[in-house]
Amino acid sequence: MGENKEVAFLKRNAINKANQMMFLAVAGAALIASASIVGMIYLFRMFTFNAKVLGEQDKSISTIQKNIQNIEDLKSKLSSLETDSNLNERNLKSNAEDGGLRVIADALPDSENAAALAASLEKKIFSEGVTLDSFSIDSADSAGAGASSSGGSSSSSSSNSTSAIEDPNKIPNGVKDIQFSATISAGFQAESANSAQAAKSQDEALNNLINTVRKMERSIRAINITSFKFERSTNRFSLNFSAKSYYYPKYVMKLESKSVKADETAKPTNSAAGNNATKSTGASGGSK
Repeated sequence: MGENKEVAFLKRNAINKANQMMFLAVAGAALIASASIVGMIYLFRMFTFNAKVLGEQDKSISTIQKNIQNIEDLKSKLSSLETDSNLNERNLKSNAEDGGLRVIADALPDSENAAALAASLEKKIFSEGVTLDSFSIDSADSAGAGASSSGGSSSSSSSNSTSAIEDPNKIPNGVKDIQFSATISAGFQAESANSAQAAKSQDEALNNLINTVRKMERSIRAINITSFKFERSTNRFSLNFSAKSYYYPKYVMKLESKSVKADETAKPTNSAAGNNATKSTGASGGSK
């Protein structure tokens, strides 16, 4: 009887040890399986992140290669413009040694430069046969560019004419304007006994005003008269007008960085550390 109890006790003890071993084996297997799943998820996220980085790098490399090709094409076009016979006509140049590109820059500069515009108009257009009575530029950087002078203008009587000549639909995108206004006048002899001489003097004064407007029309710098008013006084014709000139802001190239995130739902951070990749791109701002 005592031997049977001892055998039963040994069997129960062996069963308990077997259960403990089974529990430890199952727990170890579960731990290994959990670690494997976590590792697989981590490796998959690393794979997708690296694939994103490589994709953005491929885009950057493609952009750089296209830019290199475009630069070569641009060099060829610039060389042809520099030697273009139509752009190298002497009457278009400020200086004889200037090339075609300088003419284009004079026609449509890359900055407002109101002071240079005022000086050019006063020197080259409002210079022969007319008097510049007043001149002002409505521009942000024209604080010292406006020039005004008092001229002989007595009581005005006679014809006034106002006209609007503007078609904004013809202005290309990106082109900005500079608005300015001026008053020019031309004197003539008052009516006297010699009516023929007085009429000739009036015709000359009127032609001087017309020639000034034509010089503005033929100017290499684009000028658009938006409104004008013509007046006649006792011995003077006056033309008051508002106009626009144009410029095209320069094209600015700069490098930008793009952050590639493994988790697109993650909140952005200001830290430079982490899973980031840098991509080179071009940013536009104006003239090509």
